[in-house]
Amino acid sequence: LNLIDYLTTNNRCLVSSVTRIRRTSLVNNDFIDSEQSSYEEIAATIPNKDDPSMPCLTFKSCLLSFLFIVIMSMVHQIFWYYKVKFAIYPISVILLSYPLAKLLNVILPRKSIRIYHWNMSLNPTGHFTVKEHTIIAIAANVCWNYRNTYFYSNSELNYYLSNMKFEIGFFLNISIQLLGYGLAGLMRKFLVWPSGLIWPSTFPIIAALRTLHDAGRKRKQWKITYSTFFLIALVCQFIYCWFPHYIMIVLTAFSLICIIRPNNLLLAQITGDQGLGLGSFVFDWYSITQYLGSPVILPTWALWNILVGFIIVSWIMTPIIYYTNTWYSKAYPIAMFGVLIPDNKYKPYVSFNAEGVKTIVGLDSNNQTVYQVYQTGYMSAMSIVSSSATLACLTAVIVHTILYHSTDIREQFKTSVSSKGNDVHCKLMSKYPDIRGWWFLALFLMSLIVSLITVQFSSLMPWYDVLLAILVAFLFVLPFGILTSITGQIIQNQSVAIICMTIGSALLKRNSSLQTFKAFSYTTFCQTLYFVSNMKLGHYMKIKPRVMFFTQTATCLLCSIISYCTQYFIVHNIKGVCNGTYTGWSCQNSLSIFDNSPLANNGLYFKGMNYNIFLWSFLIGAILPLPFWLLRWKFPNSRWLKYVHIPLMLTLTSWMPNVSTSTFISWLTVGLLCNWLVGKLWWRRYVYLFSAAMDAGSNICLILIGAILTSQNVTFPEWWGTRAMCPLSNADSVGTIFSLNWMG
Repeated sequence: LNLIDYLTTNNRCLVSSVTRIRRTSLVNNDFIDSEQSSYEEIAATIPNKDDPSMPCLTFKSCLLSFLFIVIMSMVHQIFWYYKVKFAIYPISVILLSYPLAKLLNVILPRKSIRIYHWNMSLNPTGHFTVKEHTIIAIAANVCWNYRNTYFYSNSELNYYLSNMKFEIGFFLNISIQLLGYGLAGLMRKFLVWPSGLIWPSTFPIIAALRTLHDAGRKRKQWKITYSTFFLIALVCQFIYCWFPHYIMIVLTAFSLICIIRPNNLLLAQITGDQGLGLGSFVFDWYSITQYLGSPVILPTWALWNILVGFIIVSWIMTPIIYYTNTWYSKAYPIAMFGVLIPDNKYKPYVSFNAEGVKTIVGLDSNNQTVYQVYQTGYMSAMSIVSSSATLACLTAVIVHTILYHSTDIREQFKTSVSSKGNDVHCKLMSKYPDIRGWWFLALFLMSLIVSLITVQFSSLMPWYDVLLAILVAFLFVLPFGILTSITGQIIQNQSVAIICMTIGSALLKRNSSLQTFKAFSYTTFCQTLYFVSNMKLGHYMKIKPRVMFFTQTATCLLCSIISYCTQYFIVHNIKGVCNGTYTGWSCQNSLSIFDNSPLANNGLYFKGMNYNIFLWSFLIGAILPLPFWLLRWKFPNSRWLKYVHIPLMLTLTSWMPNVSTSTFISWLTVGLLCNWLVGKLWWRRYVYLFSAAMDAGSNICLILIGAILTSQNVTFPEWWGTRAMCPLSNADSVGTIFSLNWMG
């Protein structure tokens, strides 16, 4: 194994002896079977054989992909502004496309049609192949990732530039997406081809795809088939989801101790959902996975590292900061998110102006700036600690990458997919013509030129700042890509977001320029890793590289165009969409990043007087991996040293307190419990199916609740299960309850 495989192997208890399977090969080489992967998750989920003659880019797959691209792009953009917030998950697209494809099998003729000089069969095989289904899944993934990144980073630009010309936003939108894809293609040899970079986030989708196309298959150890298990789990989750989201909302933040003693302030702070969360639990899959992703795909060693980081941040450092009243933290709730602007009563005052943009009440725009007001702001105790962990994570992941992965990174410069002989999937993929690196380089350079021209003519920011923003994204793609691909962490990263905004705010004065800088840095960073993850999905499912290139490029263009045109139409044709005069529509979602921008623009860390001591977090993060690396070098046979991963301890804690402690506890409990139960290889595919079924059941239920009930203001009758059980968990030290309906 190469170094990355060796390090990953020693970081995990996942390696079994390589199972050798009898090689079979037909004379015409149309079916290839090879040895199994040495990673248990891959061996349990990913097929170790390929049929090169199986069609993938067909009329059916293109038609259904286009249909769902249009639906997902429009639905996500429209409901981003509507009061009912819901989305279409890729797993739902996988399920819906299956019966539609079966219907097309019956309707479409088998004969070929001639288009100019090409012959094309509308239904070449007469059945729906798993590779065709994978093409649809990849297209759905691209649309979903667009929502997760571009929406959260760029939607607010229209509120800084209300007179933005259509063509400026149009080309800005497309160029940012293709910059990420071009950069992803250049990173294939570092993040896709190495066998040790397993990308666990792809496993539930692959498990669902294989289940739908191997409907009758089952394991000898269990009588239930994969498809039956998936269907049962989906239906059960669909039925149960109605309780925490409509009938019994208390299940989304349940604390028995707080229910028994609701008026005890100390118990509320310790056990409440908005406090330290001891004894609090979330009984809702959607709430658990909304920010952190599925916990069952992470390996056990990764969950233990995250648990250690969570305990240090939440249950050790936060109480010390709060109960010693450091930085006046007792004046605020122990775990409130955001920056608080105090008056003489230490309460935040934020409102919406006529355009729907949040403003600070009492701010004299002639004499004060948002920067000056925020420079005197304060944060809750947990925000202080988690923000420090966020800063430390940046330097920790860079140092960790240099110490543990630098040798392998150097080796990857000289390799190709055909030379990765140690990996069964690279062997199978080497049968197909690869894409030359200049394809992605040309795409990247063309997108860069369009970006520079667009920014220069729009006066959003100087053209050379675009180059700096892309450089920042490039520097963090590889270290965080390795971290994500090994551990299964979510791609969205608070550490990278904050450093992008910090650099932007140091160079640029206008908020519109700051948001543009963040779009070219953080959005490019996220999109690059999302596209890399999709490439790994295609790699596992043996999709031809050139088909992958066409699929992702076409989907990226279509999704960007449809989404931006829909957004432009809503903002410029629906009067009062932002100030609340048009019932049911709101721009508050699009302002979520604007709310966070003062965190980097205010100088709390870099220019202010309150928290600049925490700049030492950068140095602490750089030092922390060193002693464990030295100890591991000194004691190579030590078992526990193999599992220590400092960046992993820090990265997820940066989401607190936006993600509550009770959500973290529930997420870790589910992950550790599933990993403990999965004692054998054959169980793992059921676990990934379970994750996919939970996502699908929740998504279908939430769409129905939003479309049928919430949109019509139909609420469940009030009873014990719909009331807030622990309001004092969001109170300061004297019991003053802070409202959550404010900044952040």
